[in-house]
Amino acid sequence: METNEIQIIFDKTVGKDMENKPEIAEQLVEYLNNLLKLDPLAINKLIEYRTPCGKAFIEHPTVQVHFDGAIGNSSVGLLGILNGFVGANVDGRGIIVAHFNDFGEIRKFFLANATRI
Repeated sequence: METNEIQIIFDKTVGKDMENKPEIAEQLVEYLNNLLKLDPLAINKLIEYRTPCGKAFIEHPTVQVHFDGAIGNSSVGLLGILNGFVGANVDGRGIIVAHFNDFGEIRKFFLANATRI
């Protein structure tokens, strides 16, 4: 395999050439909302859970990573991974968003700035 071929594969793998996928994002939102109706506790726990992550995720062009500057740790969750797959909005944020109620529970998922993707 030529070096150029490796670079093209790497670029596609990490998302450099990734196009936003609004149709898939819409399907994921519908799917997540259906799962939320079936088992809100499980979905809330899955979405709120984050695991520490390294430089590769931090530098990934679409995966959404949380950085806690106070302690210098980075973490990623399921929604950050899903947003990484469907692409980022023009402002660099994920296009799938969770709407929380006053008690910190997810009420629904939706597309942010859908006209901008």
